[in-house]
Amino acid sequence: MKKLTLLIFLIYLTGCNDGSGQKDWIFPSPTPFSPFIQLSAAELAFTGVGCGSNPAGQTFEITNAGKGTFTWSTSNVPSWLMLTPSGGTAPTTVTAQIDTTGLSCGEDYSQTVHFEAPDAGNTPVSLTVTVTIPAPTTPPPAIITDTPKVTFTASSCGGIATSGSPSFTITSDGNVGFNWNATASQPWIQFAPTNGTDGATITVADIDTATLPCGATSSGTITLSSTATGVSPQSVTVEVVVPPRPAIITDKLKVTFTASSCGGVATSGSPSFMITSDGNGGFNWSGAGNAAWIQFAPTNGTDGATVTVANVDTADLPCGATSSGTITLTSAEAGNSPQNVTVEVVVPSAANITPSPSALGFFATACKGSPDPQPFTIQNNGGSSLGWSAAVTYAGAETGWVSLDITSGTVAAGATSTDITVTVDASTLTCGQARSATLTLTATSGGSTLSPVQSKTIEVGLSNPVAWKHQNPKPTSYPINDVTFSEEGVAWAVADSGTILRSPPDSPDYGNNWIPVVSGTGEDLRAIRFVNSLEGWIVGDGGTILHSSDGGATWEAESSSTTQPLQSVYFLDASHGWAVGDAGTILYRDGGGSWAPIASGRTDQLTHVFMNDATHGWITTNNANDSILWTDDNWAGIIPQDRKSARQLYSLFFLPKDPNSPFPDRLEGWAVGAPDVGGEGSILHIYSDTGSEPWTTEMVASGTPSTLLDVFMSTPSLGWAVGGDDNTGAGTILQWNGAAWLPVTFNAGDPSLPSAKYFRGVASNNGNGVAAGLSGMVFTSFNGTEWDNVSGPSMNHLKSVGFALDGVNGWAVGDAGTVLTTSNGGTSWVKESGVAGDFNGVSVVSATDVWAVTNTRGVYHYSSGAWGLDTTLAGSGNLKGVYFANATNGWAVGRVTNAGTTRQVYYYNGATWSPQASACIPAAATMNGVYFLDAGSGWMVGTSGWTARTTDGGASWACTQTVSTTWNGVYFVSASTGWAVGSSGRIYKTTNGGVTWAAQASSTTSTLFDVHFSDANNGWVVGAAGMVLYTQNGGTNWTRQSPAGTNQNLNGVYFTPGGLEGWAVGNNGVLLHTDSGGVN
Repeated sequence: MKKLTLLIFLIYLTGCNDGSGQKDWIFPSPTPFSPFIQLSAAELAFTGVGCGSNPAGQTFEITNAGKGTFTWSTSNVPSWLMLTPSGGTAPTTVTAQIDTTGLSCGEDYSQTVHFEAPDAGNTPVSLTVTVTIPAPTTPPPAIITDTPKVTFTASSCGGIATSGSPSFTITSDGNVGFNWNATASQPWIQFAPTNGTDGATITVADIDTATLPCGATSSGTITLSSTATGVSPQSVTVEVVVPPRPAIITDKLKVTFTASSCGGVATSGSPSFMITSDGNGGFNWSGAGNAAWIQFAPTNGTDGATVTVANVDTADLPCGATSSGTITLTSAEAGNSPQNVTVEVVVPSAANITPSPSALGFFATACKGSPDPQPFTIQNNGGSSLGWSAAVTYAGAETGWVSLDITSGTVAAGATSTDITVTVDASTLTCGQARSATLTLTATSGGSTLSPVQSKTIEVGLSNPVAWKHQNPKPTSYPINDVTFSEEGVAWAVADSGTILRSPPDSPDYGNNWIPVVSGTGEDLRAIRFVNSLEGWIVGDGGTILHSSDGGATWEAESSSTTQPLQSVYFLDASHGWAVGDAGTILYRDGGGSWAPIASGRTDQLTHVFMNDATHGWITTNNANDSILWTDDNWAGIIPQDRKSARQLYSLFFLPKDPNSPFPDRLEGWAVGAPDVGGEGSILHIYSDTGSEPWTTEMVASGTPSTLLDVFMSTPSLGWAVGGDDNTGAGTILQWNGAAWLPVTFNAGDPSLPSAKYFRGVASNNGNGVAAGLSGMVFTSFNGTEWDNVSGPSMNHLKSVGFALDGVNGWAVGDAGTVLTTSNGGTSWVKESGVAGDFNGVSVVSATDVWAVTNTRGVYHYSSGAWGLDTTLAGSGNLKGVYFANATNGWAVGRVTNAGTTRQVYYYNGATWSPQASACIPAAATMNGVYFLDAGSGWMVGTSGWTARTTDGGASWACTQTVSTTWNGVYFVSASTGWAVGSSGRIYKTTNGGVTWAAQASSTTSTLFDVHFSDANNGWVVGAAGMVLYTQNGGTNWTRQSPAGTNQNLNGVYFTPGGLEGWAVGNNGVLLHTDSGGVN
């Protein structure tokens, strides 16, 4: 190694030998007054990290060891040395760095560098810098490969992986050659050669990926190593990309089918799906559905197939729901097996049968009449089209009376059918009976096994009234006890003897169109209440409770568990009802449909019940000391209220709460009853602003001595109270105008109409008022102030009736100058004017020629369109009957005494009346009835059992006393055959012109007043208390026609010749009509 030494001289050097042969250099000490250069190091030595590499730099300090300052600089600095800084002031730090560029490897370099400062006392100062550069060495060879990685790719999972470049070359870095050996890290890596020298090429074999994961990249290495010193092993990565297993791909995840109706076949606009691979290979597949209703084809195949799902039969699927199933696709080759395709079936809800209305009530206006047809509709609220059919079942033996114009059809989902018309035919049915049938509507489509369509029914009721119908008074001659309106405006009334009456809302005056309704009972009915258009209840004597669910056409008895008369009924709704009656009876009906008694602890008559809600209500009583009761717990407790001066109370009515009033909880009611202690009909005003106790009660002047039996309020300022005078029977109607109760005006439009009689019921609907009472009298009003009699023109006793041969023009006569005439078969009757007296008989020759006789011997004649007094027979006595064989031959009978001579028969010869001799009849006898077949053959009957006959027009009479009692009527169908009727139920028949008479069984002891035959077989007899007897075999058998609809005496009867249409007249204006011969 060569060394280069550079000496840096200061001012002087002295050397001393310490005896060791070594000389120590001594640096002069600084002078006390001059700067002095001082270096922190006398030598710097650098050693290179390798040939051609620069060693790390070093630092040293230059300081002033003396006084003052100096500025220094350097000299003798070699090119390979860099000093930073290379000059400056002290103190400072100097960095020395070596640049080996141009220096030879394996050499040492040294240089003495001078640090000089003119002002320093020791300038210059030297620093030796030595650099050692290592000699170059020869490195071991390195294994070099031309690629770090060989990549193989398999075309399919488990297949052979290949590479486009499966080889790599092993070379040396050029220093020297080497031998190598190669090993693989994974058994699936196979290559050749496995050893050799640099410069060799290794080829990796194709790779079997059967054991490698699919859908992943597997890696291994080939490691190259050498035994030469210093040779490091090298690795080459072998990478295998194995694609995933093929995946089952379907172009749809769901196939949707939609059924048009419940239980129908569901179809799809796109019922197919395709099975494909994801591109990683093909596969085989098979499919299976998880529900029996899923059918498809094909059921197996290869990828690329199209599967079509068959239409779905939804018969066993729930309706109104979406059912789902799956087709499961499996494949041994596919990596995502199994895969599912959903099959969805949308099935609409089942059809629904909702008939409207739920019941149909038919009301024949007359026996065997045919009511107007009625429609119903079927609403389908379901999601499927409905197919339906109708069938009728009958409750009784009589069938076939219900028919439909449409018996089957379809109704679209959410739609309503057109009207389906139901017609009933009562022509073959027994009258006086109610009939029920059930119309069952059954679905023929629109449902399924799981979701069947429920059948629905419509109850069909038919009221087929008795054969006899009132033409006067309308609607009945029985006392009417209550009236009400149902919600659709139908007026209803109940009366004695099981009488129910109905007036439809299209009736112009709620009087002319009353229809009798079959009740099925003979008990007196006291009260009626409807809660809607279909359901109503009636109560009456004997604990009677009737219920209708078909609008009143049929009424079924409900058990009341009492025999006490029930006076009143009230329903809030179909689930809350009450009835009260005699002996403290209170009954309650809940939604279960049964009546249960509520113990009242009372024995008096409870006259009326009215409930404000299900627990709060009122009862009036016939107890003068305790007549108004209240409850707040549905009659578990009864709280008497202050009646003031009222005595017996018979009715009460409360208005509903008004939410718009200043007192929305206010309840206000009225109770009416017998005259109070001051003699006025009681009207008690009841109110509470809180709708509960304490209640304020106050008497309001009625201004009438009448007993008030019913009250109805439309508003707080409009209402009516009705009743009558207990002494005279005159009817009373008072109107409340918001300030006072005032009497109304009766018959303002026609003062000749009958006066009002004792009223028992009143109701109003939309301004139309109805009041009804004794003798079946009905008054109506359209303004509440004026009330008119709509029952008919007369309430006087009627004694005789006759018609012209046309059966259209007829006359009925009776007391107090009553002559009624009709020109329409009795649909309406008009009272004639210009006549006077109590009429006993009428004979109709033709529509323009009519005769009538009075109790005071007056003979009236109707001709030229007017009535006139033809004659009044001189003397005393009366005329009881009249009969004309033709226009010029007529006879009047009775008992008239004149100038000491008594005559029982008078003859009209077409011009004048003259007595006929009848010496065989005792003077004391009165002839009550007369009949002539023609101008020659005639008969008359009278008191004490006397009958008389003539064959010469009355010129001579032959007499027979058959019995000792009175005969009242006689009728002949031929010169030989005739009948006479009279007291004690006697009916006698003659077959020899009246020479002899034989009794026929009548099965009654009632007085019989008249007899009429339409032919030799069909005859009718009328009598006391509404008695009507009928024979179809000439009197061999007589049957009572019951009920005839009245309890009044029937005094006269007439039937059209050869027909079944007839009329009967009686007391209190009763005029009955039948067009079926009175046969029910």
